[in-house]
Amino acid sequence: MKLLPAHVEGARGMLKLSRADLATLAGVDEQTIWRFEAGRGAPREETLWRIQSALEQCGIEFFNGGSPGVRYHPDRDRRRLARPESAKPID
Repeated sequence: MKLLPAHVEGARGMLKLSRADLATLAGVDEQTIWRFEAGRGAPREETLWRIQSALEQCGIEFFNGGSPGVRYHPDRDRRRLARPESAKPID
């Protein structure tokens, strides 16, 4: 699967992540995220993998099909799974 700028922008929107948040999660510079989403340069393969991996660990599934798409799986979101029991909302 080829990671596209639309994937990253869509995933960030679903997760309500800023570019700075994603950069921190992926271990890359915020400007890298900005340039990629703006179509102003293609990051190295390792950088793309880090971005994709960070988003997948937040529960995002990518697909290309006829057009780029993203799907959020809350049950796969490691950010939610990692919260201590006391930090989870009470039903």
